[in-house]
Amino acid sequence: MTSGLPGLDTRWTIDDKVRYRQVLDEAVVIHQERAEALVISESAHAFLACCERQLNLEEIVRDLMSTYDVSEDQLLKDLSSCICDMESRDIIHRMDS
Repeated sequence: MTSGLPGLDTRWTIDDKVRYRQVLDEAVVIHQERAEALVISESAHAFLACCERQLNLEEIVRDLMSTYDVSEDQLLKDLSSCICDMESRDIIHRMDS
């Protein structure tokens, strides 16, 4: 695993005040409490969908590897950045084990 990533059994929940949608050709996260909208990548949108399905990190990696033509190392690097950003913005929260 890449440094900065939590354990493979980690799961996230999407904050109750956050909604995400595909709007035309853009994926958007809306933080309702902050009246804030963020455009996110297609892969970040797919990550949120995995969170909604309550997949753990290992399952998320498998799911995204089957969808995107990317090396596992690159995917883990991208996920680490995405997770860090979404946690810092209170979009996602780690679930208690």
